[in-house]
Amino acid sequence: MNSTSTPLSPIFLVVRSLGLAAILLLPGCANNNGIFADSSAGSPKWFNSAEPDTEESVVISRDPKLLANGSEVEVAIHNAVELSRQKRFIEARHLLAEVRELQKPKSDGHRSVTCAMALLALREGDIGNFRRLARQLDTSLGKPVRVAPSYVEVISLYRAMNKENLPVNTPDGIRRFNQEFFPTQNAST
Repeated sequence: MNSTSTPLSPIFLVVRSLGLAAILLLPGCANNNGIFADSSAGSPKWFNSAEPDTEESVVISRDPKLLANGSEVEVAIHNAVELSRQKRFIEARHLLAEVRELQKPKSDGHRSVTCAMALLALREGDIGNFRRLARQLDTSLGKPVRVAPSYVEVISLYRAMNKENLPVNTPDGIRRFNQEFFPTQNAST
């Protein structure tokens, strides 16, 4: 029996990426002394706060149903997922942009939301925004040779579209796509 890898559908990638964004959005310890401590009490002081401390974070539930009744950030993520299911990608991307503004630029939360936003732009058909967001993600990661599995599809597609070197762990489907549509020219000897 031949084992060939089939490329993942864009719908699966967006849903997986949004789920990943929900899981990894604000990683860290679960303490109650951060800027999100009072968000469940109805006083969202985190919208008016300055730069958050390094110790402040929120752990997001893995169950999407619980996000609907959580903090304002969790509700925003839940709403973005629901909007993307309804193919309202622009609105979902704008919600995620508001959540991303609350993240530190080099944090996993910021990267996860940027990745989800890039996938939403791709699903929307907005290649310009996809390239902009993917470039921001690649720059945030430091343009690595091996990209984390959470971001490898977005970074690989972005680099293929811009004729840059692909990560070493690029999926086979994107490698074939790159070879077919963006072939490299070899110098003749």
